[in-house]
Amino acid sequence: MKKIRKKSNMNIRILLSVGVLVLCFTVLACRTAYLQFIRGNELRQLALDQQTKENEITPRRGTIYDRSGKELAVSANVDTVAVDPKRIEEEGNAAQVAATLSEVLGVDKDRIYTALGKSSRFEYIKKRISAEESATLRSYISGKDADGNDLPESVLKEHNLVGVSLVSDTKRYYPYSNLAAQVLGNVGSDNQGLEGLEYEYDEYLKGNAGAIVKSDSTVGTPTFEYEEYYNAQAGCDIVLTLDESIQRIVESSL
Repeated sequence: MKKIRKKSNMNIRILLSVGVLVLCFTVLACRTAYLQFIRGNELRQLALDQQTKENEITPRRGTIYDRSGKELAVSANVDTVAVDPKRIEEEGNAAQVAATLSEVLGVDKDRIYTALGKSSRFEYIKKRISAEESATLRSYISGKDADGNDLPESVLKEHNLVGVSLVSDTKRYYPYSNLAAQVLGNVGSDNQGLEGLEYEYDEYLKGNAGAIVKSDSTVGTPTFEYEEYYNAQAGCDIVLTLDESIQRIVESSL
């Protein structure tokens, strides 16, 4: 009887152990399925947001025309200078980059070194540079002069700009200078309307910003290389009842 009772108790313990293991595996399987299939997309997006850095691309602001189609306010394409600190660290050309950008752009060298010392893949150095600055940097980056000829090896070595890029940007211009300035208004450094029609119709003129999304190492060494480019959408144009010729005569008379 004792042997039968012992054997029965052992069978019960085995069944309980098996039951507990089955229950644990069932809970784990259900939890895994929940995370994988129900919250999978959400968690993947959270991980992507945590491990990437987004840099905004300014859209082209809409043009303001007078009643005959003359451009009173227009956005021209310009370049913005950005650097990839991690790429520059790998290349070991921080000294050349800092010296060249400081000389061409007139930016303080210490400020450039601060940007180069960050643990990221994208940092702005100077926004909306001039055509002359853009041409000079583009030549150093491409290794060719304005006529398409290769630059001397000594020049490329002195101005090693691996890790430097020119990002497309826009800048607001008023072709007729101060004509109807109080009516047109102006925009700020971030291309947003501040006064006049630029402010009143900013919602329509500003467009939708684009973005460059890259893997970000500020949270540690990224487990993947990621880069995505989202195009900016230009703003709407508006046509005024104002006439440039009449406005010029009125302002001159006043």
